[in-house]
Amino acid sequence: MTTPRPCIHCIDDTPATRRALAACAASLDLPLHTWDSPDELRAALDGDACGVILVDIRHTDDDCADFIVSLAADGIDLPIIVLAADADAAQCRQAFRAGAADFLEKPLQRDELRLALRHTIGQHVLQHARLDAERQARQRYAQLSEREREVLAMIVAGLTNKEVARALDVSPRTIEVHRSRLGRKLGTDSFAQMVRCYAGLVEGDSAADAASVVRTCGRDRMPVGSNSFDLRV
Repeated sequence: MTTPRPCIHCIDDTPATRRALAACAASLDLPLHTWDSPDELRAALDGDACGVILVDIRHTDDDCADFIVSLAADGIDLPIIVLAADADAAQCRQAFRAGAADFLEKPLQRDELRLALRHTIGQHVLQHARLDAERQARQRYAQLSEREREVLAMIVAGLTNKEVARALDVSPRTIEVHRSRLGRKLGTDSFAQMVRCYAGLVEGDSAADAASVVRTCGRDRMPVGSNSFDLRV
């Protein structure tokens, strides 16, 4: 599953606010959807939505924190920027404690609004991409056979093909074939990428066995998940 196109959602019926958002959305080449109420927005969104929600605090019945919490309970993780004509320090603190991404005072300043939108949406897109990559990694890892997982655990633990072959009592050529097949199945093309994407899954599955093999092979290496590898690619 790919990250959906980001969208700006606005719960605010003020013409000036909608005009400012429309101008920013156009400059960022992003779609803008306006909603008359929080309930209308909830009915239209799902957990896969990406982008940002801007909401005038007046539309949350002066209980912005509850609104933010209720969205999370509905499985909607879109970041929220709260808007207020007369910013109240207590309301601002409550919004941030509930998880608001930002708090902007009205009337909106175009440069400030644009900067807030770019930063907030950019962070959410990165979060979506990271979660999607983790989900794909789990799915690919689940499809490995028991022997493939065993070989992978030893590889990310730092053993060479010869050491893995000796531990499993097979030929180095067999391990080369396993390693090539693992790269195709896991969608990786380098050792660094394999460690970066799958060390955590290996650690939660069979890292203890891999560490045992490392000791058996006489190699004093760091266990899976350590910082001993240079993972720069």
